[in-house]
Amino acid sequence: MHRKITGEKIYNINLVVLVYKNLLNIIQFGLIKVFPGLANLALIPFITIKLGANEYGSYSLKLGYAILITTVLSAVLTQPMYRFLSLKKEGQDFFNSLMLALFSITFLASSLIVFFHKSSLIISLGFGLYSASALLSAYVSVRLQIDSKIFQLAKYEALRLLIFISIIIFVELANMHLAVNHLLIGLILSNVVPFISLSGRLHFKWFSKDWLISILNYGSKSSIWLLMAGIPIVASKTILSKNLNEFDFGIYALIADITYRGFGFLNSAVNMWAFPNLSRIYESKDFVKVNQMLTFSLSVYAIFGAILLFTLFLILNIVKVHLGSLSLISIISIFFANLMWQSMSIAHKPLELSIRTGLMVVLLFLGVIIFFLTHVFLHFMLAYSAILSVTIPTIIIACFYNFISFNAKLS
Repeated sequence: MHRKITGEKIYNINLVVLVYKNLLNIIQFGLIKVFPGLANLALIPFITIKLGANEYGSYSLKLGYAILITTVLSAVLTQPMYRFLSLKKEGQDFFNSLMLALFSITFLASSLIVFFHKSSLIISLGFGLYSASALLSAYVSVRLQIDSKIFQLAKYEALRLLIFISIIIFVELANMHLAVNHLLIGLILSNVVPFISLSGRLHFKWFSKDWLISILNYGSKSSIWLLMAGIPIVASKTILSKNLNEFDFGIYALIADITYRGFGFLNSAVNMWAFPNLSRIYESKDFVKVNQMLTFSLSVYAIFGAILLFTLFLILNIVKVHLGSLSLISIISIFFANLMWQSMSIAHKPLELSIRTGLMVVLLFLGVIIFFLTHVFLHFMLAYSAILSVTIPTIIIACFYNFISFNAKLS
């Protein structure tokens, strides 16, 4: 007797296959980020030991400003690439020309900001060149993601890591004291060399005024959102650099950088797979499938985020790092704040896909205001510790933003 396969069973089988296939794709993109990511995370304690907690705190603060500039300006380029080149490739030459213009702007902006934070001219230019070269790296990475060239992307990330580690090894073998300028050389070369090697032959075409306006209209809103998203992170470091002693601030920077980047790698793996696919499905008006994929993406981030959170906390206990005067509750709050903060770029996809980027900016602008008001209330009125007075507002903003944006209508 043959069993009759019902429509419900077929649906369940297809659902299992779809979940397996999607999870496999996320893992593929994740593996590209995991090994370089883990190596980078492992380097943070090593660099802290070599520089000293005091010097690492200063380096981390300036690097935070440089990364913020890169993130904000590269979004003008990469977010429209994700949104529009996933559907058609005709505008590639225009994007190449825009990349060159943004390279110069990024270099100048980052150099000036770091210079005004009591840095020498050489160090400031170094951070500026790193920031600009990171924009080139973001450009190539997005191109490879859109074209689903997973093997090429893996080579690209591996080469970046190899170059950076090679510079550190060279410094150690030469019996030199590792300094910030060595790290900057490694960071710059790790972006420039892979770009030259793997970006292929680029063609440039001068874009029209109408094209530029349409791209800036979309990309600038994403860019402003990223600026808003970066303000609490950089502001937290700036506030704490003035409220903690140099050693404690260095330890805070160490833990904050590891958790922020760790959850960032996870977020990146999910977004690398999700955004191009979501854009294609959204254009077909299959909103049910879009919602399913969004829920799946956020669930994967939450599950693996919880695993990573536990793993990082376990490692911290095993290694027995000297934490200065940082309390256990402060450390947990740093972990959870960064987990929630990195989830926002997944949760707001309904607004991003429907090009309601203006609403995204307004929501986060309100969030930034809430951050500073809550910080003042907690620290000056309730006498909370400096760390809790920045991590608790961060968690509140992330929860508020995620709830509203994830439940927004797609149509």
